Amino acid sequence: MPAADFATIFRQQAATYGRDAQPVQLVRVWTPHAGPQALACAATEDEVFYGGAKGPGKSDWILYGGLTEVHKPRAKTLILRETFPELQELMDRAALTFPKLRLTWHAQEKRWTHAGGGSVTFGYCSTLADVQRYQGGEWAQIRIDEWANLADANAILEELSKELRCPNPDVRRMIALTGNPGYAGEPDAINRFITPCGETGDRVYTYPVTLDDGRTVTRRRRFIPGKVTDNPVYANDLQYMATLHELPWRRRQQLLHGIFGLGGGRALDELDKTKHLVQPFAVPAHWTQWASYDWGFQHPFALCYFAKDEAGTVYLVESVHGHRLLPWEQAERIRSRVPATVLKAVAAGADCWNKIRAYGENTPTIAQTFADQGILLHRANTDRKNGLNNMREYLKWRGEDGAQHFEPKFKIMDTEGNRQTWATLESMVTDPKDQEDALKRDATVDGEGGDDAYDACRYGLAEWMLIAKPLPPAPLDPFAPETLAATEERGRKIAHDGRTQARALPKHWKPPTGRY
Repeated sequence: MPAADFATIFRQQAATYGRDAQPVQLVRVWTPHAGPQALACAATEDEVFYGGAKGPGKSDWILYGGLTEVHKPRAKTLILRETFPELQELMDRAALTFPKLRLTWHAQEKRWTHAGGGSVTFGYCSTLADVQRYQGGEWAQIRIDEWANLADANAILEELSKELRCPNPDVRRMIALTGNPGYAGEPDAINRFITPCGETGDRVYTYPVTLDDGRTVTRRRRFIPGKVTDNPVYANDLQYMATLHELPWRRRQQLLHGIFGLGGGRALDELDKTKHLVQPFAVPAHWTQWASYDWGFQHPFALCYFAKDEAGTVYLVESVHGHRLLPWEQAERIRSRVPATVLKAVAAGADCWNKIRAYGENTPTIAQTFADQGILLHRANTDRKNGLNNMREYLKWRGEDGAQHFEPKFKIMDTEGNRQTWATLESMVTDPKDQEDALKRDATVDGEGGDDAYDACRYGLAEWMLIAKPLPPAPLDPFAPETLAATEERGRKIAHDGRTQARALPKHWKPPTGRY
């Protein structure tokens, strides 16, 4: 049926509901604060991220912002939190206010319905596996509170966005997200919203999508930063404000001022484009060169090609990636992009020596298949914690005061393959259950995301364990004004000390004579 006919049907349906199909009078229970919260409520972009500091009223926007569409037939809204206890807090708020808006509660489905034909469903989602609960839902709006807490934030969002559809063309469709910096999903929030939209949200990120029939659809993303001072309730709560001001420097910047990019939850929080990204160049033949490899079929595979200069600085020259390629196909892709001499020493994970019994007793291992293709694998150092610490040593450039005190010993050439590896390294976060390890990240069924490039890079750097060294002192300019002033002051101090010592000697004292 043509879309125009669907529109007519839904409008006729809405007309039959009479006053029940009228918009809810949201003002009876909630009014957005002027400023960022009101901007978020008025936003019409496809994806809106209302994030930043604690306390600007993000959860209220998630809860009430979608109710402007609930009177329309098939306007189905899904509200998600990471865990059920967190979800319960939102559900308790709804229980106090939704009945006043003439919505009806259905406990078993955790759903509120409106007589006009729309609904609001509550759920929780922390992993890619959880997304399956909401498949086929035809959600008009998906609203995720504290989305930036999720370890697989971007992968989960990509999977959920496939369920964003509504047969009623009069219903506004959107994805609404909130979050604070310093949590597991911060790298994904930075890459998806902060970088393209600006730290102050001064621009809407617009990009075209070309359909198979040649038509073009414009997609839009928006970042709306918010702070506690935007919420008059908490801005006037001096005890709460004092609590935020007492936080350690990094957390204060993140949760009071809403600053992204300071790390904290990131496993490799010193990774910085200005320090570690360099333009590609030809590798001198005498440099030490090697590679490392992480196997995958359903998960992507990754190979990292390294070179080390005379000073011990390691460069990631190139990365090779692929998804759903057989071992010989992977080998062919690798050989086409990495020098043959480098492929004589490739560190690889232990699974490259596992036999695939389901295919028969004589099935060759990955290592054997690669050897037939001229790629020689040896077992990598796969120690996760020591490997992570070694990577941190290579990346290290900050001192305790946040200023540069070290010259990083790991640089990444800016190539297409390395950009994918960079994105993976940037997305790695510490494991909440073991802060000394990086959290394992799974790829989607389409091969997006995952931690395979991180593992390959970790194997490669573990071939040369490192201890970071401080930067050498800057050369002294003897004629610089500060040097001359310091020299003069030192001379004055020596003369003063000499006069003081002379006055302290006995009046008729003479230097001793004779031999000692």
